[in-house]
Amino acid sequence: MKVLFVVRTLTIEGDPMGVMQLASIARREGWNVDLATAATALDAVRQQRPDLVAMSMMTTDYAALMGVVRALRAENETLPIVVGGPHPTFIPALAEEEGITAICRGEGDLAFPQVLERVAAGRSLDGIPNIATAQTPATLGRLVEDLDSLPFIDRALVYDKSAAMRAFRLRSFYSSRGCPYRCSYCFNAGYNDLTRGLGKLYRKRSVSSLIEEVRKVAEIYPTDYIRFSDDTFVLKVDPWLEEFAERFPREVGIPFYCLLRANTISNDMVRLISQAGAKSVCMSIEAANPKVRREILRREMKDEALIGAFDAFNAAGVNIYTNCILGFPNTGLEDDLATLDLAIRCRPAYCGFSIATPFPGTELHDYCRDQGVLPEASTEDYVSTQKGSLLTCFTPEEKRRQVNLVQLAPLAVRFPILRNLAVAASKLPCNVGFFLIHFVVKNYLFMRKIVPIRFTPRDVMVLGWNQLLSVGHAIRGGNRRK
Repeated sequence: MKVLFVVRTLTIEGDPMGVMQLASIARREGWNVDLATAATALDAVRQQRPDLVAMSMMTTDYAALMGVVRALRAENETLPIVVGGPHPTFIPALAEEEGITAICRGEGDLAFPQVLERVAAGRSLDGIPNIATAQTPATLGRLVEDLDSLPFIDRALVYDKSAAMRAFRLRSFYSSRGCPYRCSYCFNAGYNDLTRGLGKLYRKRSVSSLIEEVRKVAEIYPTDYIRFSDDTFVLKVDPWLEEFAERFPREVGIPFYCLLRANTISNDMVRLISQAGAKSVCMSIEAANPKVRREILRREMKDEALIGAFDAFNAAGVNIYTNCILGFPNTGLEDDLATLDLAIRCRPAYCGFSIATPFPGTELHDYCRDQGVLPEASTEDYVSTQKGSLLTCFTPEEKRRQVNLVQLAPLAVRFPILRNLAVAASKLPCNVGFFLIHFVVKNYLFMRKIVPIRFTPRDVMVLGWNQLLSVGHAIRGGNRRK
């Protein structure tokens, strides 16, 4: 029996870890596995004739992957097609769309073996926890409590398919699942509500399990840098962090990058994270306006906490990547510029900017709808967080300036002397020149400060192509969005 996993695309910017986890579970159950992208899925089905197709879908993937579903269904009317990931988790009506056999809502680790068993036996998928069909909604099962019980994710699934990803010496790992915070733009708040009472929201692997996996991967695939992909790597100084800081540099010794929340940072946490081997971290600013942070974003933190956390890591010699979001509902240019100025005060090594995108299933989506600033958008409109805003509270000119600031503000944060020039230039039409500035600044700083590994010419070409596709959406959206 064979399952073909399908993702929209493969990129060295990140491993599809959810798919890789399910692939390792499928192998454990005795199934053969393979991987295809949206561009290669139809040919893969024709050549391999899999018994099951399993797709991972974010909302930004919807248009591309539903095109794949239609093409596969035209090719084979009976092939089981199961779709999981954030989009079906929050949009369960996807189960009723033509061509889809079933969807998986939430974690699929415990449900997937049952799906494989039913497919092998030619039976219906109705009634499996977390699985919904057009006839039967999903009843959510318990969360995986013991993350150590899961097999290590299947690297070969991806690295055997993509020579670029295999050769790229950055490897992704996770040490935890879940996030206890309720940032309105993130899926975690809704996911926590969906799974409340089904187990711990935040679960952590043992240090021993994590070290064992990293060492095994590094033995097979040359690894110069590690990215811990947890939503929040640690919540506080605790015995887990103390053990990790003592053992990881001694037993692994590979530098890493992780995500943290600024208002949890203490001097002890900075010391332990640095001792463990962190050379870069990510802490988001998002917005400068305290009312926006408190009432729209649900991020209760003061400027002093943000600046203090950045100062502490800068003093420890740990480079910081941060994120800022422009264009929140019923805000103006002055709010976006205040966010830019706060980012300058925080002194990150690199600051990325995006445009507020109220994805379905998030509290921000509901807030924008209730404020009457979110039109009836089709799922195809959610293709990029750098495209012109969907919100009706902004004029076309304001939307264009937001798109331009996304491209130019990172340069202003790194070189504050250029701040006023970047703001003035944002009045111009969106253009490829601004993309080139953004491309050079982002990739240079990432290569030198955030992920300081040797990038080959092929790596740069792959990154450039992926970002060119993204900026095409942004330029068209910024100039045309009404």
